[in-house]
Order: sequence, then C-alpha cells, then structure tokens
Amino acid sequence: MGKVPAPQNLAVSSPRLFSVNQLKTWSRCRKKYFLDYVNQLHWPTDHQNFQLGQDVHKLLDYHARGLNCEAIIGNATSEVQSAWRLLMADPMVKLPILGSEWGFQVPLTLDGSSNNWLVGRVDRIAQSDDRVLVIDWKTGTAVPKNPENDWQTRVYLYAVYEARQDLGLNERMTPEQFQFIYVEVKDQIRSIPVFYTSLKHEETRQVLRQTVGQIIFETAYSLPETCPDRYCPYENICGINASESIKTHE
Repeated sequence: MGKVPAPQNLAVSSPRLFSVNQLKTWSRCRKKYFLDYVNQLHWPTDHQNFQLGQDVHKLLDYHARGLNCEAIIGNATSEVQSAWRLLMADPMVKLPILGSEWGFQVPLTLDGSSNNWLVGRVDRIAQSDDRVLVIDWKTGTAVPKNPENDWQTRVYLYAVYEARQDLGLNERMTPEQFQFIYVEVKDQIRSIPVFYTSLKHEETRQVLRQTVGQIIFETAYSLPETCPDRYCPYENICGINASESIKTHE
C-alpha cells in the first residue's frame, strides 16, 4: 500500500483512538460516522435494551474474579437467572482465565506514526491447552452473519495477539494458536468459533491501516446508496430520504 500523506489539520501530539463501533459505523455509513464521531451528535439510547447483557457480563466478571455471586443471582430477574444457569453449566466458563473485561489500547502504525490506537474491551480471554480463546458473550445482540470478517472478530484477535506479552503469553506464539469464540446465550448455549492465521493477522493489519487512513483524511462523508440501518436515528436529518426520493422519481 502506498504512503499516506501527513494530515495538515490534525495535531500530531493528540492520539487518535479507533473502536470497533467506529469502524463498523464507518464501513456502513460515512454520513452517520460524521454525525456520531465528528459532530459528536450522540443520539440517546434506551438503556433497558441492554440491561440483560450488562447484568450477565457483570456477573461473569465477578465470577472470574473469584466472587460468590449466589446472593446477587437470588435477586436477579428470571432472564438473568436462566442465562446464568446455562453459562455455569458450560465447560468454557471453567477454563483458566487470562483476562476478564480486558481493556486494550494497541498502537496501529500508519506511515511511520504510532499516533493511532485501537481501543476496546474483551469480555474474556481464556486458556485451553495450547490455545488462547478470545470470548465474547452474546446475551442480547446477535452473532454477526459473517463472523470471520466482522470488525469485532478481527480487531479483538489482532489486539490480543499484538498484546500477548501483556497477558503473560510467550512472544513466540503464533496467530494459529488464537481463536475467537462467540458464545450465544438463548434457550441453550451455542458456540461459534473463528480460527486465526498468520495470513489473516497481516491481512487485518493492512485493512486497518487502509481504513484508518481513509477515516483520517475523509472530508465528504458521503451517503450510501441506500440506508443500511432501518432503525438509524439520523435518517430524518442526514438526507438519505431525500436522495432515495430523487432516485425513485428519476
């Protein structure tokens, strides 16, 4: 990939942080990215929609830290109790834990500069024999339709592998020893594994560099052909309805 020219309007000393949500928003709709992350026009959300997931994630983190959660479970909702029983019966929860709610900040070198950082938080990192499992609990949101190429899968595997020494792992471990697992918790537990390779790691590095470079130098923030999100809160102000109406009458 060719060199990206140094931006003229960005302070070199200010680190630029990129999360999975940012990358997903950028890939789906640049106009939404502009409204959400450039203009900081954050639309209010109903926190009740995420309550189940937040409660189960907190309990799993408490459990990982060796705390007795029985008193909390006794006062939890029936949905939380049901999810908890399923999880506690799953062998994956009993694997040795390397990290729980593990926050990362991994540098992404772009044209010689390490001023760009990938940031996020992994639900759990566990050890299974000679493999490292990067686990994401799915108690409310759905597993991605194409998990191997989803930004969450790619960024989390990339970040964990790059920061393996911080986790006390051997630097000589290869990407083939790392694996992402979505754990879907509904009426039963369903595990969806995604295997990693050295080729995939380098491919992800290049895709990240290319995408971050695009974000840094974008000025137009164009609309997509059609709205990719039927529940987007910005649909009445972004102009997508007007552009789609024009196409209909052409």
